[in-house]
Amino acid sequence: MKVLVIGGTRFIGRFVVDQLLERGHNVALFHRRNHKTGQPVQNIYGDRKNLYNYKDKFMNLNPDVILDMIPMTIDDAKELL
Repeated sequence: MKVLVIGGTRFIGRFVVDQLLERGHNVALFHRRNHKTGQPVQNIYGDRKNLYNYKDKFMNLNPDVILDMIPMTIDDAKELL
């Protein structure tokens, strides 16, 4: 399965990415490039505040699942929609 993870380089996200990779999923990370992942993933660099600017890259990736590891509040989650 192709999984796009928004965030995923820190806190719980890196463990989620590890689990996805161990299960054989194809993982792409969308992040700000602040942290080296050290994981065999496709990196898409950008800012979550400008997700629409990366629409074409996301469409080309054609993920089966998108996981947003950043939201801490309901408002944060609503921004993604």
